[in-house]
Amino acid sequence: MKKLIALLVLTVLAAPLSAQMFFQENFELSPPDGQTTLGSLNGWQAAWNDPAESQAALADLNMNWEAPFWKRGLAIQISSSRNTAFRELPEALNGKTVYFSYLFRFFQEEGGTGQFRVRSDAGHVAAVGFSDNQLYARIQSEETRWGSVRHRENYFLAGVLRISEDGQTVQLAANAYTTRASIPVEVPQSWDGRVEHRGPTRRWNGVEFMAASQNVAFDDLRIGFTWTDVAGTRR
Repeated sequence: MKKLIALLVLTVLAAPLSAQMFFQENFELSPPDGQTTLGSLNGWQAAWNDPAESQAALADLNMNWEAPFWKRGLAIQISSSRNTAFRELPEALNGKTVYFSYLFRFFQEEGGTGQFRVRSDAGHVAAVGFSDNQLYARIQSEETRWGSVRHRENYFLAGVLRISEDGQTVQLAANAYTTRASIPVEVPQSWDGRVEHRGPTRRWNGVEFMAASQNVAFDDLRIGFTWTDVAGTRR
């Protein structure tokens, strides 16, 4: 009997933990009649504007991706230079290690900036995106650049973010994939963009998309505790 109990205990301990999504936004939202901007839907707001003046528009772009992603409908497209779509998270990311991913598409051949940012209550940001057709990971003044961005191509950008309990130490790593590349089943062994920053105590409790261009679209933001949460088939 004791051997059976011990075997059951070992079996439970060895069983894989189920995936647990921390936050997800597909932007499949239904704005009020006559409203085409994101406005204040589902907690999102224009960080630099009144919600009624949000320049983050809901657009039917059908950002296709091979499995594990389904065909998309609505995405958000920043429709005016240097605008944002911001919202608070269900809880702060302090003391957590999380994986994240999102899709983006750039609609012009040169220039432009588009990024996803995790934001602190003091306005500090940990960002992953592109500028002047080059990908980058950035936390305040620390930055790593790699690769290039082609116009009218869908990109799947995924990474990992580690934040200390006091919010002073932030580590960020990310990779970008196109539809011509295979998304790893397991956590990547190497990251193209890596950056670390130490600063004052702060609370990391918000996310936002920002564009310094009128031609960037974003979709399917995922934040989870495993690579499978953000890169697998779970929805």
